[in-house]
Amino acid sequence: MSTGWLILIILLAAGFIIGNILLLKSSSKFRVPKDFTPRKWDDEEDK
Repeated sequence: MSTGWLILIILLAAGFIIGNILLLKSSSKFRVPKDFTPRKWDDEEDK
């Protein structure tokens, strides 16, 4: 395998990892409103 392909694969993997870390950091700043209630999914009625 050539050195160029090896460097490309390493850069893609590092970019993927760094991108996910930055996404987690930005999503932790998201504030949930106080009056927010999660939806209650009721599968009983579908049967």
